[in-house]
Amino acid sequence: MSIVAGFALVVTPNQTETTAMKDAIHPKYVDSVVTCGCGTTFNTRSTKPKISVEVCSQCHPFFTGSVKFVDAAGRVDKFNKKFQGTYGKAKKTAEPAKV
Repeated sequence: MSIVAGFALVVTPNQTETTAMKDAIHPKYVDSVVTCGCGTTFNTRSTKPKISVEVCSQCHPFFTGSVKFVDAAGRVDKFNKKFQGTYGKAKKTAEPAKV
């Protein structure tokens, strides 16, 4: 890479011509501290020096093993109760009105 008048010229091995990239247009990539809602902090690199998150790997149910599974049978029972077992059955035809 060579710098010419504020541009960096980049040539890849498979590329025969150069591509001009502007200098100093990208944000600064700095060390940052990530703070979780549970109080856990860790260091990483980002464009922001401080990052706040609600859930991290220390408190997320998937990583802690406290995953709660939904009771599928309970859902079926709730559905049957709502439709009282009539869902999918043919409706009765109405009798003609008597005059």
